[in-house]
Amino acid sequence: MTEQVIRSWTDAFMAEDWDKISEIYAEDTVGQDPAGTIMKGREENIAGDKMWRSMLSDFKFCPAPTFWSS
Repeated sequence: MTEQVIRSWTDAFMAEDWDKISEIYAEDTVGQDPAGTIMKGREENIAGDKMWRSMLSDFKFCPAPTFWSS
């Protein structure tokens, strides 16, 4: 994901704008949540996002610069 996509997703997540998140996810999206659960497809991923959002009412997104070395 690019920074722009991450910011768009985060803004939508914070606003509980599931329609916007649906536009971001591909129909065949595969995701893994922090608990290790694999979610397949747009609807499963959005359901997982809704579950996590309900538990993270004080969630804050604070991007930080990252340096990569190879």
